[in-house]
Amino acid sequence: SRSPYDRFRARKKALSVTDLVSNIWCEQQFEYTLVRGFRRRTPEMARGSAVHKVLEDQVHTTVPVEPTTKEDHWGLKLFNMYQGMQSLKEQGLTRELPVFGFFGDIFVRGIIDEISYVNPRDRPGADVELPEMKMKRGRRNQSYAPDTSSAEAPTVDDALELIIESETFEVPERGKRMAFLSDTKTRASRSYPRASQARATSIQLMLYRRLLANLHSGEVDLTKACELFELDIGARLSDSFIAEIAGLDHNLPVEKLLAHNSLRGMWQLVSESMKESVDTISDVMGVSYRLQSDGSMIGLKTFDHDDQVVDVHLEEALAWWKGERSTVGVEIEEAWKCRYCEFEQECTWRLGKIEDMKRRREEA
Repeated sequence: SRSPYDRFRARKKALSVTDLVSNIWCEQQFEYTLVRGFRRRTPEMARGSAVHKVLEDQVHTTVPVEPTTKEDHWGLKLFNMYQGMQSLKEQGLTRELPVFGFFGDIFVRGIIDEISYVNPRDRPGADVELPEMKMKRGRRNQSYAPDTSSAEAPTVDDALELIIESETFEVPERGKRMAFLSDTKTRASRSYPRASQARATSIQLMLYRRLLANLHSGEVDLTKACELFELDIGARLSDSFIAEIAGLDHNLPVEKLLAHNSLRGMWQLVSESMKESVDTISDVMGVSYRLQSDGSMIGLKTFDHDDQVVDVHLEEALAWWKGERSTVGVEIEEAWKCRYCEFEQECTWRLGKIEDMKRRREEA
C-alpha cells in the first residue's frame, strides 16, 4: 500500500515540522485527520492566532508581495529569512522565521516562533510553578490535540482585546551572539498542559533548532532543494518582484540586491546575514503560555535541547511517513484522550483494543 507521504504529501514534496510532531498526541487521530483532508478550526485556535499576530506585529510589518515565477516564490522565502536575521541583529529579536532543510531524503520546512539573544530562564515568568491542566470528564464535539500549527490570521477585533506587553531586547557584540529559540502557546485557563502535550511542543522546538543549526553551519544544500522543486538556482528573479522587495528594506541597497538577483544570490545574502546575526545557538529553549482570552502571560517553561530525543523521534516519525511501520493509536494508559476525539466511535485502533480486552477476559 502507499505510504502516508505518498498519499498526503507527495504533491507538496515536503513535510512540515508540524507534520513530524502531530503523531505525538495520537497517531491514529492524525491519520484520520489527514484522510479527511482538514482539521476543524475552533474558536480557541482563532484566539491563539490573534495572540501570535499581535506578537509578530511587534517586530515585523507585514507587506503583501506578489511573486510572479516559481523562483520568485522561493526568492520571497529567502528574502524573509534574510529580513528575519537582520531583525535579530538590529533589534535583538525576530519572530516567524522560515527555516528548512533535509532530514535524510525528506525536505522539511517550518517557521520558528521567536529567536532572541535573551536566555528564556532570565525572562519574566520563567519556570513559575502552576497547576498542570486537569482534564474534565465528559465529551467534546471537537478533536482535542496539541496546537502545534500556525493558524490563519485573526481579525483586528480579536487583536484589539489582547494584553501583550513589549519586552526590551539587547544586541550583544559580535562573537557573543548566542541565539535562543522560544515558542508561544495559548491556553484556555491559567495552567500548564499535560506532559503529552508539552512533549509535542518541546520536540517541535528541538526540530526547529536542528533546522536552524543546519542552516547556520552551511549543511543545507540549496541546489538539492532547487532540484527537488524544479527551480533554476541561477535564473534572474522577475523585475516586478525585485522592484517590490527593493522598497522593503532600506538597509539593503538596490545595487546589492541586483548583484544577488537569483536564488543562488539570495541564498548568499541569507548565509551572510545568519553568520553576522548568530555566533552560537543555545541548547536552552522556552515555551511561553498565554491566555487565549486576552493574551496575558501565564508562565514560561524552559528545557534543554536533547539530540538523542530528536533522533529517536525523527526515526519513528519518518518511518511512519515512509510507510515502514503501521499507524499506532494511544495505549491504555492514555485512553482518556479518546473521550475528546471526534473519531472515537469509528476508530479501528480503539475498537481493536476493546476486542483485545474482551478476549483476554474470556480467556482468563
